[in-house]
Amino acid sequence: MKQIRLIVVEIEKNIRISVVEHWMNKKIVGSTIQHIHIQNLDLIYYGTLNTYLGEITISSGTPVSIYDLKSVFESHPYFIHQLQFKNRELQG
Repeated sequence: MKQIRLIVVEIEKNIRISVVEHWMNKKIVGSTIQHIHIQNLDLIYYGTLNTYLGEITISSGTPVSIYDLKSVFESHPYFIHQLQFKNRELQG
């Protein structure tokens, strides 16, 4: 099953989104989520930190709630200063 959710991620300027994606996939090993892919990102704020709004595609055996995502990713590495999952959901 694939789900698409909105995400807001605020990261240090020198960090690539692929690093964030790699951290997410490493973090979810052993959970019901098999894979996460970040796409359609727009830079919405460029200051001391870069803030992106985009989508994540979640591959999982069962539906994943926004609360599940928040609990899985509640601890951020040093380079992520904000990570929010938005409520709007698109089924695909």
